[in-house]
Amino acid sequence: MADVTGSMYKYTAQLLLWIKASPVGSLSKNFVFFNDGNNMPDKDKKLGSTGGIYFRSCNSYTEVENLMKSTMLKGAGGDYPENNIEALLKAEKAFPATEFQVMIADNWAAIKDKVLWQHLTKPVRIVVCGATEFNVHIDYLNLARKTNGSVHLMESDLYNLSGLKEGEILQVGKNRFVVKNGMFVETGYEYDK
Repeated sequence: MADVTGSMYKYTAQLLLWIKASPVGSLSKNFVFFNDGNNMPDKDKKLGSTGGIYFRSCNSYTEVENLMKSTMLKGAGGDYPENNIEALLKAEKAFPATEFQVMIADNWAAIKDKVLWQHLTKPVRIVVCGATEFNVHIDYLNLARKTNGSVHLMESDLYNLSGLKEGEILQVGKNRFVVKNGMFVETGYEYDK
């Protein structure tokens, strides 16, 4: 599953190159793309029914590319937070046999529908685009924690986030997060002295 809103355009090209290099079906054949509402005005977007989510089981690169392009043409996002959870829930329903989901996410966009994540039943492995050692978005760390998933950054892969206990610290690059009331809370940066 991938966010294909306007802020993700440079990453969608990279995703297409990766898919082209990996035969469809060898790693995945079920694809979900979302555009955060098909150009719906932000004031009209409702949690859980924003829309702009398209899915298909694909048998070729061309089918994936066409699905992605048609999703992008129907909408380019708009508001800052996005309907990631709605898209994940739709993917779970569309492809019930999958063991886990992979989400390509925009580090600069918060998750707008976090209240829905308790309905997710499968682990989410999140590739966070645009994150650096100073700025991984806490929403994606918490989503991975809640679903027993993982977070994948350019510099590192973060596993077993759900195994961290209350008060334990997670170091991501130079940023630190502590588990408080079952969620990650940012504590600050570790600066070189």
